[in-house]
Amino acid sequence: WLFYPKKKKTELERVLFLVFMLFLKQIDLKFYLIFATIFKR
Repeated sequence: WLFYPKKKKTELERVLFLVFMLFLKQIDLKFYLIFATIFKR
C-alpha cells in the first residue's frame, strides 16, 4: 500500500492506459489484416 497512487494519478494512468490499449488494438488489427492477406495466398 506504500506505492498506492493518488486519485489524480490513477485517472491520468487510466487515460494513458486506454490510449495505449487502443493503439495496441490498431496495431493488432493491422498485423491481422497483413497476416490474413498473406495466408489467403
